[in-house]
Amino acid sequence: MWPLPVRPRGAAERLRMAELLLRAPQVVAPPPEDDGWIAACLRLGGRDLCLHPGPAGDRTRRLLRGLGLGGGEDGGAPGAQIDVELRLHGEGGAARLELPALPPATEPTLPVTVLICTFNREALLPLALRSACAQGWPGEIIVVNDGSSDGTAAWLDAQRAAWPEGAPPLRVLHQPNRGKAAALNRGVALAAHPALLVLDDDDVLLPGALRALATALAAAPAASSATGDLIAFSDDGAGPTPRLWRPALRGDPRRSVDLALQEMPSFPGATLCRTEALRAAGPFDEALVHIEDLDMAIRLAEQGPTACLPLPTLLYRLHPGARGPAHDRFEMNDADAHHRRMQPKVAALIGRHAARLAGPGGPAEHTEGPDRDLRVSLAMGCLRKGAREEAARLIDALKPPFTARERWARAALGLDPGPEEAGTPLLVIDEGGEGALERCLEEQAGRRPLFVNLLVPREPLSDVQLLHQGIFAARAQVGAAWPPVAEVELALTSRPEWRAGRLAPAALPAGLPPAEAALAWAACQGPVPAATAPGLPEGRHPLSAALLSARAAVGGRPAEVASTLRRLVATQARWPPLWRFLAEALRAAGDHRGAAQAAAAADRLAVLAG
Repeated sequence: MWPLPVRPRGAAERLRMAELLLRAPQVVAPPPEDDGWIAACLRLGGRDLCLHPGPAGDRTRRLLRGLGLGGGEDGGAPGAQIDVELRLHGEGGAARLELPALPPATEPTLPVTVLICTFNREALLPLALRSACAQGWPGEIIVVNDGSSDGTAAWLDAQRAAWPEGAPPLRVLHQPNRGKAAALNRGVALAAHPALLVLDDDDVLLPGALRALATALAAAPAASSATGDLIAFSDDGAGPTPRLWRPALRGDPRRSVDLALQEMPSFPGATLCRTEALRAAGPFDEALVHIEDLDMAIRLAEQGPTACLPLPTLLYRLHPGARGPAHDRFEMNDADAHHRRMQPKVAALIGRHAARLAGPGGPAEHTEGPDRDLRVSLAMGCLRKGAREEAARLIDALKPPFTARERWARAALGLDPGPEEAGTPLLVIDEGGEGALERCLEEQAGRRPLFVNLLVPREPLSDVQLLHQGIFAARAQVGAAWPPVAEVELALTSRPEWRAGRLAPAALPAGLPPAEAALAWAACQGPVPAATAPGLPEGRHPLSAALLSARAAVGGRPAEVASTLRRLVATQARWPPLWRFLAEALRAAGDHRGAAQAAAAADRLAVLAG
């Protein structure tokens, strides 16, 4: 189940799904072509599903059960159908934030404490609290009122007195205004359950958030947290409007610390933490204002990796209201001014953590071995966040020879990058699922020039480049994807352990999508690499499909395969690997003369191509 066997989605698809989550009726039918992503998103949004019968529907039901969401049974007559382009056909109401609650979970895994810290948010807090109550998941809700001066305290006391029977227990704590970090520390100390989620008082949990995050965390015993995506929305009084789908960072879990330093890898309201890991990471730093969550994310990553759930779990409110504790309030109405205000604080925090991790006894203390790569990541995190002095100190301690990534880091910091190492460039065709590109680059990138052709969306792409510097592009045809070099080694992210040998452009068939061209080449050479990180839908190009079938059958039915390959040669007559495959099949069928002719044709074409 992990990682999820669904195709990664781009920004446009995600935003259309966000609109559906706010508008779709209670019962909805996903399209039969759905790989499970559409159904899972809708179920997280509290919808009942009417799934199509047959293998596709069965696969979706298994996916929903594996996510802890259920709901694959017949939900009744659908109020609307959704097509593969994410268009709604049928009923559809105005966008709303009060989404349908899911029924209580029948097989809960980890009970959860939802912790809400609030200050002067009487108008927005009720929706956040109702979304926590509507999860249908065992646990408790703790609300810490950090000295509000509006009507928040009275409203909370009234809620506690009238709290519905059967809802998760509600604990309300009042304290003088001491800032968010102090309120968080009080709530974490009192949490009674093994998992904890911090929900901001102006945000909204999707109805299935806790069951999906808790299931993901339970499935990853070594993880310190599980995180999902968020949907940012605005609401000017006429109804909520989705503005942005922000995916959590899809990084290699083994790189949690350096990913945390380079980019906020998760969002508090979309992240479920192990309570013991959160406590082991130490209390929230009460001296920090507005960046206590980033500080904790770095320390929590040191307690264990983050499990990524590539599905939405949180509605994040964009609004120009006041932020911060009573002594440091500001209006969030100017993004540029906010960045200028926060950047020095963030740079100082990142620099301090990087110096600690690279100091005596730290995981990046040494400049050789495994510590070295982490040290480069720390430096790039410092550079990204504006702590250039610390970045230069970390990088300048490394001795040559430098990897391609280290040369890039040195150049970005104005240091001498050193001579470029010779080596066959690596062309990575990225068509695998979430995290597949990172895993493939971990296995194969090394010290040589890197070219990545992106066939699936990677967001944010810049974070991938921080770990592995190269040339990233998106090309639909194999010829356009070929880098400006004579030969490459070829890798597919769906098969991160496999690598083709040195190839020239003529080695791949013209006119095919890059991943299909690579599989067609592999089928001609044999053996075909197994997919261990599938991402794109299963549909195959006719040529690669025929060659894959031929490779599977050549040992048992060589004459039949030879006949098939003769027909294919008519469409790819100038492609040497196909002629070599034909020669192999003819030899296996006993036609040695025909095999010699096919091999000679392959050699002639290779000379012409060279």
